[in-house]
Amino acid sequence: MQRGAVVADPHAWLKNVLHAAWIPGEPEDEATYLSVLDRALLDRSISATEGHELLATAESAGLARDTVGRLHHDYLRSVAQEALADGLVTDEEHADRVVFTGEMVKGRDAWVSTIAAAGLASGGVTKSTRLLVSADPDSLSGKAAKARSYGIPVVSEEAFERMFRVFGATF
Repeated sequence: MQRGAVVADPHAWLKNVLHAAWIPGEPEDEATYLSVLDRALLDRSISATEGHELLATAESAGLARDTVGRLHHDYLRSVAQEALADGLVTDEEHADRVVFTGEMVKGRDAWVSTIAAAGLASGGVTKSTRLLVSADPDSLSGKAAKARSYGIPVVSEEAFERMFRVFGATF
């Protein structure tokens, strides 16, 4: 790559949806909480680790319970409206990278074959990874730690199976 070249963001489509749907927090602490909420809600299941992170963020920001409730309601409604607005799934939306770690019930090789058939990629955890599927979503493994450091959600195999069954390659 040449110096100064612009690198395409593989998650630009998601950022566009979230930007259009984003409910900016007032003050900035609400926006920080919404960012943590966004990562936690990807698989529609909040792990213990994600729950602790949401609680700690709300507490450190001094957000009242009714404020947190309003943020959840407004955020989910807005994301749903924006996601349904165009009714299209682009090739860019299919390019997500999913990584698997731990002892899977279905088996890692079977999952990789399944997602590859749906147009998704797999491999190691990189900044372009969209999701880490872990036998234990609260794992402290190297892959899980690296994923969390990049802001990549970590979900259980069961949660991923539900997501994949409902959304296929468009989650």
